[in-house]
Amino acid sequence: MVGEEIVVSITAYDPSGGAGVGQDLKVFSSLGFNGCGVITGIISQTRDSVINSNFLPQSEIEHQLDAIFYEFIPLVIKIGIVGKGYILNTIKKYLIKNKYENYIVIDPVFRATCGDSISEIEPQELSNALRNMPIIIVANQEEFNNIYKYEIVDHHQALSDAYRELKIPILLTGIESNEIITDLLIAREEVHEFSCPKSNNQFHDMGGVLSSAIACYLARGYDIVEAVSKAKLYLNETMNYSVYNRWLLNIGLEQYIGSEINKAKEYLSELAVDICSIKNLHEIIPEVGINAGTIAINKVGFESVVVFDRRITRDRRVGFTEPPHAIVDNTGYIARTLIACNKRWSNIQSAINIKMNDKIMECIKKCGLTTARIKGDTIAPAVEQMIDGIDTDTTPDALYHLGFVGFEPIVVILADSIENLLNKVLLITEQL
Repeated sequence: MVGEEIVVSITAYDPSGGAGVGQDLKVFSSLGFNGCGVITGIISQTRDSVINSNFLPQSEIEHQLDAIFYEFIPLVIKIGIVGKGYILNTIKKYLIKNKYENYIVIDPVFRATCGDSISEIEPQELSNALRNMPIIIVANQEEFNNIYKYEIVDHHQALSDAYRELKIPILLTGIESNEIITDLLIAREEVHEFSCPKSNNQFHDMGGVLSSAIACYLARGYDIVEAVSKAKLYLNETMNYSVYNRWLLNIGLEQYIGSEINKAKEYLSELAVDICSIKNLHEIIPEVGINAGTIAINKVGFESVVVFDRRITRDRRVGFTEPPHAIVDNTGYIARTLIACNKRWSNIQSAINIKMNDKIMECIKKCGLTTARIKGDTIAPAVEQMIDGIDTDTTPDALYHLGFVGFEPIVVILADSIENLLNKVLLITEQL
């Protein structure tokens, strides 16, 4: 099970589901990851006050960490509300004991949205305890003030000073000016700005959602700057789709993701009809059949890929569905190829496989389309590494694989939209 794509949240449980482990797991799932949780305590709160906070004994924390590290090697760990010194020490002990070397995203929550204190562990203590590990801190201004401990005259300078002292990437969130919200990231001694208009939809634990999304994008292999950029888009887009409910941002997540997937289904269904209407379709159908895919959540990630659920074969049967991006079979191949291509060439949003032979390759050349070869004698899960190893400085219009035993030669047409994908296929078939 260590090969599964697991992201872990270590934080408290909020019965409302609008924060804590419950909210983190929703974000992980929406971005295509299996989420695991280690509950440090229970924070019962309303909009106006914290009713009660109760942290679990050390033995309960240890049992949960034992279960996680026995089964998995987490791709990324997010740490939120720690609460007590013994919990922090236990977490640190297990990270060292299990030689954990992947990213840790720290959301150093020590005060509830209503202003009540909910943790004895302040941000500075948390960051100092884990500073020798690969961490990134996601802090609002109050949390950053606790870490920095100096008067802040200029946020850029304060971040630079903090980085020189701690050598830790820090994302400072929520700097408001003239209805614009700016987050500042210091990483590799450089400050990066992420700005957007202030939203009317303000939610409980927006910082928690942002840090959970950052964890997912780091787990996907993006560097810190790219991960923060994509996570900001994710938060902004889900907020735009949300109804006003201070506690349940997941309403926005569901609406946004559902809307994008439905649109992708509609577009891909239309593509299926168009492909099946091509007169000389039989000349481009490989033995395995034609499959196509498109990225459903274009703005914030590639984690929901919509593909045909049945390949177009010579009897022209077609359907579609949205399987997980990590399916490992011929259907999963187009999804994994698309994901890997999008990661390398961010403008690639859609893909379709067709037959490969000398005649088709000549037609592709006549159309002025560029090609690149996928080398290797395995398909999944190594397709990501093979595409990453393609030697080209430009985005190709098509990839081709010469095949091997059990896998026929194939061409994968790439495009930035389903419309342009269809246009490329039509160009090729017109030359046949």
